[in-house]
Amino acid sequence: MITILTIHISLAIVLLLAINYFGGKSRGFGYVSSTDILGQTGNFGFNFLFRILTPSIYISAVSILFYYLGMFNFVNNIYLIVLYYILINFIVIILLNRWSFVNKTSYFVTQFCIFLTAYLFYSLALSKGLNYILPEAGNFRTELWLVVLIYLYDLAKNYYPENSFYKKRSIALVKRFKQFEKKYFHLLKPTIKDNYELYKIFFAIMLVEDLNRPVIFRFLEKIIFPIGFIQTSGIMQVKSKKYLSDEESINLAQEKILKIINFNQNPSSDELIQKICKDYNGLLYFEQVNSIYHEISYPAID
Repeated sequence: MITILTIHISLAIVLLLAINYFGGKSRGFGYVSSTDILGQTGNFGFNFLFRILTPSIYISAVSILFYYLGMFNFVNNIYLIVLYYILINFIVIILLNRWSFVNKTSYFVTQFCIFLTAYLFYSLALSKGLNYILPEAGNFRTELWLVVLIYLYDLAKNYYPENSFYKKRSIALVKRFKQFEKKYFHLLKPTIKDNYELYKIFFAIMLVEDLNRPVIFRFLEKIIFPIGFIQTSGIMQVKSKKYLSDEESINLAQEKILKIINFNQNPSSDELIQKICKDYNGLLYFEQVNSIYHEISYPAID
């Protein structure tokens, strides 16, 4: 028999995937991930309300479904789905090694508001049945709260985090760059070592790949690589028929990058990054690499 806990945790995972998917599709509205490595400010009002309201709307929709299916027991303490979502999301951030890029104050305030809102939804409406969830034509409360939310959104949309957070984020990024520099410098070819821009671009690519595929994920890749689902490996995520260690991927990445460059053309740093990214992992990759290149070249540190 499937337990309520199992269903609630499964629904929490679905919520996490849904928020990441729809958030990614909402970048035009100013959505930015809480672990964004590009340092984008985004639209604070949209991000704040999107993160707070989406989980509560989600458990409301799930509650309506359970009521219609006669699965009343599954509505009991359904707000805990949001708590599980918060905990799973936190674990994912830690596993991805992204905690140093999180605005801690904003993160904890947001998580508290997410849980509080979900609990209020549950205690005031969801736990009491469909009549308290679905809107009524003669009930002015729905319209009143809609006006309040629009007001709060308009008030918050022009707020931007303090510069101190971005300085801390820059420090964390530069610190990781220094760690990689110390660990892998001896593997670099003289052509890359002696070219300042190429040197920083190479480490910018390494940082992007490590942030997207941290150590624990690369460990899992090593286990499932023989199955054939994964084609890239190592810290530089180079495509190969065999599994690559971090050191092997660095050597192959250098060969790949040096084949791309025409040193006689003397391109600018942006042109060089764009050309390398296009061949290395596509133009969509350019924004991440270019941002981190400038972070480690001109860090925002007092």
